[in-house]
This record gives sequence, C-alpha cells and structure tokens, in this order.
Amino acid sequence: MNSTKLKILIAEDTEMNVLLLKTFVKNLGHECIVAINGKEAIDKAMNEKPDMVLMDVIMPEMDGYEATRCIRQQLGQRWLPILFMSAKNTAEDQIAGLEAGGDDYLTKPVNFQILEAKINAMQRIAVMQQTIEQSSIVLQGYRDAAEEEKQLATNLMERMTQSEGLQDELLQSLVIPAEELSGDLVAAYRTIGEQLYVMSADATGHGLPAALSQLPVSQLFYEMAQAGHTIASIVEAMNTRLKQLTPTDRFVACILCSVDPRNKAIQVWNGASPRGLFINKQGKIIKEFHAAHPPLGILDKALFTSFTEIFLWDEPGELILCSDGLLDAENAQGKPLGDEGLVQAIEIDREGSCFDRIVSAVQTHLGGKRGHDDISVLVINCP
Repeated sequence: MNSTKLKILIAEDTEMNVLLLKTFVKNLGHECIVAINGKEAIDKAMNEKPDMVLMDVIMPEMDGYEATRCIRQQLGQRWLPILFMSAKNTAEDQIAGLEAGGDDYLTKPVNFQILEAKINAMQRIAVMQQTIEQSSIVLQGYRDAAEEEKQLATNLMERMTQSEGLQDELLQSLVIPAEELSGDLVAAYRTIGEQLYVMSADATGHGLPAALSQLPVSQLFYEMAQAGHTIASIVEAMNTRLKQLTPTDRFVACILCSVDPRNKAIQVWNGASPRGLFINKQGKIIKEFHAAHPPLGILDKALFTSFTEIFLWDEPGELILCSDGLLDAENAQGKPLGDEGLVQAIEIDREGSCFDRIVSAVQTHLGGKRGHDDISVLVINCP
C-alpha cells in the first residue's frame, strides 16, 4: 500500500450495490476485492490483506457484525479500518456496529460525498498505521541485533571468566547485575600448589560497556595465576593493559588476593574496592584490608604501585570481598545497606552460613528490586 492507493474489501451481497461501490472505489484510484457474504469477508480479510473494509450488515451465512468480530479476533493487534454501510439506521444499530469492532457507520442509501471523505480519512490513518508498523519492524530489528550481541557478549564473558574456578570448595560467590550484563567480575583460580587466587573487580558503569572493560582483566588474571605470577605482577600487567586499551574515563576498582591454606597466609592488593574483611568463626572482624591504591587503568606505569599487604591467620575464619554495589544497595526508602548492614549480616548469632546471611541481607534490603549498580560478593573459607 502507498499513500495514493488502497486495497478495499467490499463485503456486500446485493449485486447492484457491489457494482456501484466498485465503480466508485475504482474512480477514486483504489483497488477492489469483493465478498458476497460474511464468511467470505473473513477469508478475504485474512488472505488478501486489504487496507480497508466496506461492510454490509445483512448478508447470508454470516452477518456483518459477526464477521467483523471474527476479523478483529483473528487480526489481533493489526489494525484494519472497517466501515459499516447498512439500511439499518437506528441509534441501536449504529452502536451495535461500533461495539462489534467497526470504526464508522454509514446508513443507506449511501451519500457518496461522505463516503469519499470517510475513505480519505481512513486512508490517512492507514498510511500513518503503515508508517508505525514499518518503524516497529525496524525497531524490532535493532532489538534482535542488540539481543544477539548481548548473548554473544554473555557467552564470551562466561568463557573468559572461566566460571569453573568459582566452584572451588573453599569459595562461595554471587553476582547480581543491574542490567543483563554485569560490570562486576568475580574470578578464582587454584594452583597446583593449592594456592587460591581470588579477585573481585568492579568496572566503571554497568551493562555491556562495563563488561567489556573486564575482558583484559579476566584474561590476564587467569593466564598469570596459572603461570604462578605474584599478585604484584598481575596487577601491574592489568593496569598497563587497561591504560593502553580503555578511555581515560574508564577504570576498574579491584581487590586481588592469594589465599595459602597450607601456610595460613593471605596476600592482598586493594585498588579502590571496599575493605576486605577477615572474620573468625564467631563472626568477629579480625582484620580489615583497606584500599591502598587507586583503581586499575588510572596511573601510568611509572606512578603505579603494586605493594601488597600480608596477613597470617592463627584461627580459622573467612575472607569477605564485595563490590561497592552491595554496600550501596538501597531499600524502598532509598537507604543504602552500608557497612552497618554488612557487619550485622556477618554476626554469628544469625542463622545460616556467613555467605548465606550476606546474600539474605542484601536481597531483603532490596525488597525484590534490582540494585542501581552491579552487586557482587565473595566469601573464602580459611580453615
């Protein structure tokens, strides 16, 4: 259909009326198709895809009201203007036609000047509808492409983060993205010598741009942890790579640790992440690992520092790492969970494991909503 020509379905059983309407419609420059009863009108409305219907009311096999109801039901959301034309001219008849799904109602004998005006009005609406449908098709194409790209990015992130490392028996973790893709990254790798490397990283923003910033971080973490590099070497390499690849306004807050159960030692590098906490089995905070460095990707190599903090535990406990999205998670009143909420969650007098209590606390605080930022938490058992 274009702006000057419509395909008009004439549903009429009287031969003389059909002839008059066909001649009139063709003189207006439009195309005609004809149905001589209600059932045929339904079939042609579905198969011929007309742009408009001129519908008689009294027809054999099925009247115009019932035919219109069936057409509306089968069309679903697709709009098709239907104009009733009938000798039935009471107000009740016209209301019945409109309630059946008609868009307008003309009484017979038809005033052809009014009919022409009605067709022109319906034509403008139909052209507008076609424009909307075409725009919807284009938008659906964009949505489909975006969904495909998002799925590709998700699969790539899953492969790059090697999620099997998070199945370690000493480790429990959770990531709750603010959008479909998370800008938070949790990663873990256990060496042959039983040393466990763990990382909690939070890229600027959230969604796909933030997730993409995590790819070089993830790649270097696993490559260098597997090769047995030190924590200091890993963060230096990450910082250099991010500085090379990402814009100046993109950076990654990161806390990287190695946990050595054999020697009961934890080594930590914290770059702008929330403090890490070591708690004993009674839920008491024994050690805090505060941020001592700026985020990765900010400083040039000459200014970057990679010194770490080492802690030796002398009683069993758990190491807790989280992103600021967990602390900033807001309830319905806009109050963040904060340090206070996290500390309350790890208190030993509450039910469940430390990890379960933290997850329950943030989910309860959010009240079923998503956080405005990505949320992640790691709990490492230190026996």
